[in-house]
Amino acid sequence: MPPAWETRMNTISTYEQDESAQGRLTTWTMLTNLALDRPFVGGGFEPYTAQVFSRYLPDYTTTRAAHSVYFQVLGEHGFVGLALFVVFWLLTWQLSRRIIKHTKDDPEVKWAYWLAKMVQVSLIGYFVGGIFLNLAYWDMPYFLMVALAVTWHVVRNESPAAAALQPQHAPARYPARSPIIS
Repeated sequence: MPPAWETRMNTISTYEQDESAQGRLTTWTMLTNLALDRPFVGGGFEPYTAQVFSRYLPDYTTTRAAHSVYFQVLGEHGFVGLALFVVFWLLTWQLSRRIIKHTKDDPEVKWAYWLAKMVQVSLIGYFVGGIFLNLAYWDMPYFLMVALAVTWHVVRNESPAAAALQPQHAPARYPARSPIIS
């Protein structure tokens, strides 16, 4: 490996001296302080101004981006926004599992099985990469969520096994009374 690469990798053990790593940790601290002060609504979009930094982290003079999806959402939208963000993606993951469960043994919709599997792989990449990147508003994962919703609609309504996925109506326990009063 080139010496520059080895030098950069050696900064992992001395992250306290790495300005980039310290900047991220400091920004995460500021965003956490902001969310603790405004837990329901956070600081709004783009709270990375000198005024916000000086209020929630007075000893720090340089403003930086969050470089984390999770801290970005926490700081901008508070704990409620972060909870909604996490629930939104958990429901998307659950939908992919539902598609996989209902399509794995049906050769006519095997494409939906593989699509849902690959969307899961993509979402894992997004969730892991989101630890150190500002990607809360990147559109690709939202496109994947829509692709899953459309796929579920197609699988539920157009596959031969669709009848098993439709709700079954039970007959009435008692006959309905006549609305005509004589």
